[in-house]
Amino acid sequence: PEHAVEAYRRVVSEDPARATALDALDRLYRHLGRWDELANLLQVRLDDADDAARMPLSFQLATVLEAHLGRDAEALERYADVLALAPDHDPTLTALARLIERQAGPAGAELRRRACDVLEPVFVARDAWAHEVALLRIRLDDAESPADRVALRRRIAVRVEAGSGDAATA
Repeated sequence: PEHAVEAYRRVVSEDPARATALDALDRLYRHLGRWDELANLLQVRLDDADDAARMPLSFQLATVLEAHLGRDAEALERYADVLALAPDHDPTLTALARLIERQAGPAGAELRRRACDVLEPVFVARDAWAHEVALLRIRLDDAESPADRVALRRRIAVRVEAGSGDAATA
C-alpha cells in the first residue's frame, strides 16, 4: 500500500484534478488509518469542489476531524459549513449533538456555545421548540452572569409557552 500511496501522490502532483488518483488516495489513507493525510486530502478536494460536492466533502472532513483526530473545534466548523448548505442534514445534527454531549465541564463551554450558535437557527427554522429549549438550557448551564441566566430563563419560558401553548408549563 505504501508504494501505491507514493504512485498516486505522483499522479496527483502532476495533475491535481485527477479524480481517479484522488479517490484512490482517499481509499488508501482510510485503509491505512492515515487520518491527518486524509484530512489534508479532503481539504484540498473541498477547496476545488463545485457546489454539489461541497456538502458531502465537508461532512467527510468533519467526521475525520472529530472521530479520528480529536479536533472537535475544527470539526464543528466543518459541520457548520454542512448545515449552511443543507440545514436538514440529520447526520450533521446528530454529530453536533454528540459534540455537545462530549464537551462536559468548563473546558467545553466555548465549543458548546459555538455548537448552540450553529444549531439554533436550524431549530428555529424548523420550529423545533423542544430542541431550541434544550439549547437554551445548555446556554443557561454555561451562563456566567446572573443577568445572562435571568435572560435565558425568560427566553426558555417564552419558547416553552409558545411551543406547548401551556403557560403553566413555561
